[in-house]
Amino acid sequence: MMKLSRECLVYTRRDSGEELGKIAYEVAIEARKKGLRVSVAEIVEAARLLALYTAVSGVETLTPDDIAFVLSSVYAKRTHEERIVSEIVKDLVKRRCLLRSSAKRIEDEIEKDLHILGLHYGAKLRGRNYTSGKTQGAYARLKLLGIIRRGRKGEYVVSSSQARRIIEQLANRYQDYKDAVRDMIKRNITRHGGIVASMGDELLNYIDSSELSIDELVKLYRYAGKNKHLKRIISKSIEEKVNQGEHYNDAESVYEILRKENMLSRHHLRSILERNPRLAERAAKDFGREILLDIAVEISSHNKDGAVEIALKAIGARASRRGVITEMLNRREIELLSSIGRGPNEALDVLNKLAEAKNYLLKSLVERTDASLEYAEYEFIRAAERWSRIRSQYDGKLADIVESEIARLKQLFDAAERGDSYTFMKNIVKNMDVLEALKLLHTVYNSTTDRRIRSYAIMLMKSLWREARAGYGMRLSRKSCFSSTRGRLHMRKTLENIVRFSSNPIVRTTKCSTKQYTVVVDKSGSMRPYAVYTVLAASALAASISRLIIFDENATMYSNLKRVNPLRIVDLVLSTKFAGYTDIVNALRLAAKATMPQHMVIISDLKQTIAVDGSVEEILRELRQRGWQITIILPPRHDTRMLNKIRQYARLYIIKTPQDIAPVMRRIIRS
Repeated sequence: MMKLSRECLVYTRRDSGEELGKIAYEVAIEARKKGLRVSVAEIVEAARLLALYTAVSGVETLTPDDIAFVLSSVYAKRTHEERIVSEIVKDLVKRRCLLRSSAKRIEDEIEKDLHILGLHYGAKLRGRNYTSGKTQGAYARLKLLGIIRRGRKGEYVVSSSQARRIIEQLANRYQDYKDAVRDMIKRNITRHGGIVASMGDELLNYIDSSELSIDELVKLYRYAGKNKHLKRIISKSIEEKVNQGEHYNDAESVYEILRKENMLSRHHLRSILERNPRLAERAAKDFGREILLDIAVEISSHNKDGAVEIALKAIGARASRRGVITEMLNRREIELLSSIGRGPNEALDVLNKLAEAKNYLLKSLVERTDASLEYAEYEFIRAAERWSRIRSQYDGKLADIVESEIARLKQLFDAAERGDSYTFMKNIVKNMDVLEALKLLHTVYNSTTDRRIRSYAIMLMKSLWREARAGYGMRLSRKSCFSSTRGRLHMRKTLENIVRFSSNPIVRTTKCSTKQYTVVVDKSGSMRPYAVYTVLAASALAASISRLIIFDENATMYSNLKRVNPLRIVDLVLSTKFAGYTDIVNALRLAAKATMPQHMVIISDLKQTIAVDGSVEEILRELRQRGWQITIILPPRHDTRMLNKIRQYARLYIIKTPQDIAPVMRRIIRS
């Protein structure tokens, strides 16, 4: 600990009775924490005795030993308690000394800024412009700290007594002047940003733009005014954060900033349109409809509604053509998609009605109502009759699509009439994208109370999970190794060894022990849009999960899973219902309880929505110190501030699209 000067270790007779009373109170609070019984009456008596001792002792200064002697006479009832009170007094005096030195440094910096402006405490700012030139930094700092304020008659500098109170508050919270200014800058950006932007390039001495979110940088850019250099630096930071996949809300402003600074690329455009598809109409003028249609097809696998909205805006089609657009995106027919416009086309109208009928079929599957099924059948019959009248006028790919949709929907309605729920569900997801079908079946499973339907849904989900695992390159994390004594015979390698006249040609394959994981899965309401992502990511580790924790506001732990069939774990994950608040802190505590440190994989957006003791950052730091290896998988929308705080404690992966799941899981398994 730093050595303290004599001036720090004493209290003079000039200190007020209020100051001495505060010392008596603070020592009493600390003494209570250490088990001493101190009543309110004793605190009052101690403050009175301390004031009397100062008055009658005749000394100019009170040392910590003097204060401890007086307070021990009241607070200490046993011999060892005198030592406790003495230690508390010394610690308290040292802390107050550090606060005084910190306050002195802050006061010196404030007076230096006032000198730059040619002002003093209590002065009024009369019409002079302090927001440009050499004075802008000093003016902004004093404004942020509350030393310069605005009253009814204009701006003024606070009085010396007010300044002293402000300085004491700053010294209590911050180590030095720069830390205080840095924190005030961050607060000002969130609320307004105008004062901060007036600092100009000097702002970069206090904050790192990488610490700010995209929305905060957008606000700062707006208030930067004519400072082109600052604007360029801010826009560069925005571009980098968009590239990294950081979440933001004001997509329109991000689009305008990157476009104005000539930084808007196709990659940025895709990110922006995913967050605000309505910007597609403006983007079509800047980039052309072909690029927007390509983007719509790319994102349709994981964001169908957004892709349809982008395609509608790009080609200028009517909103009533939404069903046709959806069908074309499902089939990835870009050429047909680009030919759709506002003009009349009876074949497209028929396809649109068929799409509407299919939507009501899906609705009937989720809601289990006869009304949706009856309306779907009504729309289908109307569309089929209309197509039979105009069939001779159309040929080519569009006609083939309409014919195939009519045939497929007819099979679905036949199965529904027979009451064959399994065939109905199987056929309805047959031509859907795997992830979209998983999402639908997951919704059906969690929304119905019919046990038969739930069993069909979980059966189909397991089948689709295997398909997704094959299609996206994911495998159960079982590891095989070669052996000469046990396991199944490996024919190819054995024959290779025979041809090479190996002395021991027999090669067998056997299962090796795999790395074990503690997997923590967030099933709160904020993770519902990413339920399928979560299910696929967690189930990819099914063969190596030793402990599984599934949580919302409550946490459920499944232990001793090493010898459980991996498909049982897949069943458990697939049947998870996503709803509720988020308490990740207690879930992590439960995950690490009574077990040796190993590899923990957390799938969550890190949005703690329940007030608890401690924070995610503190828990992860503690786990890391205990020897845990931590990996966190995040959805596109997550708590960015928390992400920046925990980077040093965990390996982080952001899954933006379903295609990202496989490479991320492979990296985790190989790490």
